[in-house]
Amino acid sequence: MMYNDEDLEKLAHPQYWDARYRSEQRDSQNGCHILHLGCGSSHLTADLYALGYTNQNNVDFSSVVINAMKIKYSYLESARWAVMDVRDLQLPDSDIDIAIDKGLVDVMIHGSLWDPPADVRENIRKYVQEVARVLRPGGKWLYITYRQPHFIKPLLLERQDLWDLEVDLLDQPGGALDYFGFVMTKRCPLRFTTLNADRFFQRKVMRAYSALVAITARSGPARKLIIGSGRGFRQRNGAEGYWACTPPSPRSNMRSNVRISAPFVRATLQHVQRRNFSASLGRNVQWGFIGLGQMGYNMARNLQAKLPSSDTLRIYDINSASVERFANETKALSSGAAVQIAASVREAAENSETTITVLPEPSHVKNVFGQILKLPLSTDVVANPNRLFIDCSTIDPASSREVANAVHTTQQGRFIDAPMSGGVVGATAGTLTFMVGAPDAVISHVEPILLMMGKKALHCGPQGAGLSGKLANNYLLAINNIATAEAMNLGIKWGLDPKVLGNLINVSTGKCWPSEANNPVKGVVENSPASRDYSGGFGISLMKKDLKLAIQAASEAGARLELGDKARDVYEAAEAQENCKGRDFSVIYRYIGGEE
Repeated sequence: MMYNDEDLEKLAHPQYWDARYRSEQRDSQNGCHILHLGCGSSHLTADLYALGYTNQNNVDFSSVVINAMKIKYSYLESARWAVMDVRDLQLPDSDIDIAIDKGLVDVMIHGSLWDPPADVRENIRKYVQEVARVLRPGGKWLYITYRQPHFIKPLLLERQDLWDLEVDLLDQPGGALDYFGFVMTKRCPLRFTTLNADRFFQRKVMRAYSALVAITARSGPARKLIIGSGRGFRQRNGAEGYWACTPPSPRSNMRSNVRISAPFVRATLQHVQRRNFSASLGRNVQWGFIGLGQMGYNMARNLQAKLPSSDTLRIYDINSASVERFANETKALSSGAAVQIAASVREAAENSETTITVLPEPSHVKNVFGQILKLPLSTDVVANPNRLFIDCSTIDPASSREVANAVHTTQQGRFIDAPMSGGVVGATAGTLTFMVGAPDAVISHVEPILLMMGKKALHCGPQGAGLSGKLANNYLLAINNIATAEAMNLGIKWGLDPKVLGNLINVSTGKCWPSEANNPVKGVVENSPASRDYSGGFGISLMKKDLKLAIQAASEAGARLELGDKARDVYEAAEAQENCKGRDFSVIYRYIGGEE
């Protein structure tokens, strides 16, 4: 090929070689880099991924939808999901080949389209500048809208030097509105139209466009259009909500060269219009939940409420009354996953991608998994590598490792331990803290699931580490609870006012959770179990169980405990006393003869 003088002159510029080597490098790393702006629950990412476009970023301002999409598409290993403000994209410069916007601009618009308010102009200006920044020269931005081009063009092209614009009128058979596809190509500082770097990139982009056409060709004719994940946000928050900002600088005159072309936009629309921001996240997923005690019941309620309506939650507990109550309470709800009652633990786990267990004792966990794993689980719906078991029971680490070994040896899924802290109140409010024992590679999948039932998920290390962390914490809690009861009793016997003593401790070195949040003396902490005759809270039998497990695990690890056996004796004796039995573990104060 022969180059003219102008082209040869461009070879002297480092920008040319930067562009060329960047293109070659990027093409060898998963092809086109695609950015989905305001991705919502679109299925487009998965379909492009299936065609080999694995380098995709998905951003949305809704943490709910991002967390849900992380779960749904955890099998898309290199796809990335992030909560992000499109006016401040946390992405490198010139890193994106194709950006896709299915109506996000529309959510920023309110007031008169003839003379948009200052905050509308400023928000869109910031958004356009950010897209221009992250797109590489020659990259394309696809924007689909029902708004007329003569309104939208001035907003998008405030900087007309940035873009070449094409607009396509999109056919919508039987539709009430016309839709338009804006294809904006970022201009190159140096026009390498006859050089290899530019043609190399353009071939890559056109292959991606062809993939969009191939995806949508099987979608059938368009019937109904749902534009943009952001529309619901504006309806909820109004014009002055999320998008409020400062006024812009004066706008210069604008013009654009509009050509009716880009037929791929029409094909893309036929795919997007059926997918975007629906309740389904692309696949109907079954979840299993085994154990509907005080903790499990409320955890399952939070999980059910936050799952899409296309999913199914299959529940099981040996207490049939609890199962029926759960099913009846969720039946009338208009949102959340559908609830099915399983006849057995095996039925709850069969065909479930994720099964969560919340059981009282190690023997219960072993028995449940013995039933689940006795025969190979069906792989017709869920492949074994994608099956996840999350055990939130508080048991000893050795028993947990035994169950995990059974799951992994039979190759029927992945097993992690995720005991929780926060009690029944935290389970009801969805504010639990989970202590997770799992391989690093699994955490990004597990965390969004746990955050549907709590507010924190702490990765403690490999399988079993979550339980080790939980038992170490609860050992300390058991000792502190006895010490707090003794200290309060001691001070009151010496004539100190309980509130004065409590406040003194809580601003001094003796401060701990039992003194500050769960003080055993009535009137020191409002609404503590002590204020209601020690009802509710963390049962003394559970504290005794956790202490026993901690002592057992310490013995297995060769760790010396000076106070463990004595503390266990105290809890056992207190639980056997009729006026302490079944009450919150702070009832130790009553057991030692504290004044009430």
